[in-house]
Amino acid sequence: MNWWRHSNQLEEAVYADMLIHVVDASSEESEEQVKVVNSILESLGAASKPVIMALNKMDMVKDSLRLAIPNPRGRIFEISAATGQGIDEMLEGIREMLPEDEKEVRLFIPYSDGWVISYIYQNGKVLEQIHGESGTEVKALIKKRKMEPVKGYIIISSQLE
Repeated sequence: MNWWRHSNQLEEAVYADMLIHVVDASSEESEEQVKVVNSILESLGAASKPVIMALNKMDMVKDSLRLAIPNPRGRIFEISAATGQGIDEMLEGIREMLPEDEKEVRLFIPYSDGWVISYIYQNGKVLEQIHGESGTEVKALIKKRKMEPVKGYIIISSQLE
């Protein structure tokens, strides 16, 4: 196979936020193909992009012949487009890697609900934190899909003034 001719197809990777590299796991040349694609991506300046590697046709691979292909820039999913095996897990992995919309909010958290601050640190970015007599006021960026548990704590103006 002429690998050099595929480098033109990979040039668009430079503009992507994330790459999905589908590998024919049933091919005897799959490990070499991965090396070539990685080399081309490196030469194009796209080697730092996060990559989901989908090892396709796993329904045709015997357990004893499973591939040991590393993917230091992301996760590896064993899938079968024919049977649907692993597709849901791969889609969830893609969702986790996509950049998310965030919303800046101001919240007042009573000291009795300290779990909310931990939740914000896990699911957003704290921009400002002020401790008051009855609780903590937090200005934060929170992922929109993670907003539901903290909606009741959102305030319009400061509670500490």
